[in-house]
Amino acid sequence: MKNRDISDEAKGMQNGIATRSIWFHLLLEAAEKQGADIEKISQEALTAFGRYMTTAQGGMQKPADFVRFMEEGVGKEIFATEAIQADDDLAILRINYCPFVEAWKDYGLSPERIEKLCYLTQYNDQGRFDDTPLELEITSSIGNGDCYCQFNIRPKK
Repeated sequence: MKNRDISDEAKGMQNGIATRSIWFHLLLEAAEKQGADIEKISQEALTAFGRYMTTAQGGMQKPADFVRFMEEGVGKEIFATEAIQADDDLAILRINYCPFVEAWKDYGLSPERIEKLCYLTQYNDQGRFDDTPLELEITSSIGNGDCYCQFNIRPKK
């Protein structure tokens, strides 16, 4: 799925994401060498960024809102998203391409490092739901070797 036929705008955004993903890896690698807690750093920074993104996009009240956010503009192209369901009770979104994971693979990172980085970047996804009436469950992940990432969004209980 690496050489998908997508717009030049989506290709440019994918390249930006790929660059940022290597930057993220190198930053965390340097932090690890200095004895920093990369889990705590990632949780704090990426959760805050997720909250910021939700606010910038106008908030989320219903599960389908997340699907709409992910499919706005070129988002659908960048991540090859597939809405399985999107209503008031449940949204299921599959991400069939991850420019982060592809960049980490191209950079030569081990599957274990890719899995760890993927886990850490999911703080951004979880942060998107912190100040909303919704909750996110990630049931599969490309970074863990799955064919796609699956996000299930429901109203909080």
